[in-house]
Amino acid sequence: MCPYEPRGERKKQYERYYLALYLLALADHQLLSYPLKVSEGDSPDFMLVWKSGETSGLEITRTTDEELQRAITRAEKGQPQDVIGISSHVYVGYEIEEKFSDFVRETVEKKAQEVSPS
Repeated sequence: MCPYEPRGERKKQYERYYLALYLLALADHQLLSYPLKVSEGDSPDFMLVWKSGETSGLEITRTTDEELQRAITRAEKGQPQDVIGISSHVYVGYEIEEKFSDFVRETVEKKAQEVSPS
């Protein structure tokens, strides 16, 4: 775990929030069926038992780099000395979404390399 990750009850609140977003996204795409049983654990963070009886584990992981995480932590503590840079570039079409997707992909790939056995 990154030293800037939330811990204890705050971490559980964070995980529950993202579980809710995940379930909402499934519902928005008509992919959520009931009954659904969710149980909370440590690893994985949640176990989901679907209507079909199939079980899935869900692990909530932040995909930020350390610099961004430090800025988020300072902002959460009310110390936003850093401003996360927003370019004055004018984005056209889906350019900003593509830029964001590239950032997320690169961050996930970097994090996967850090946790994967060599």
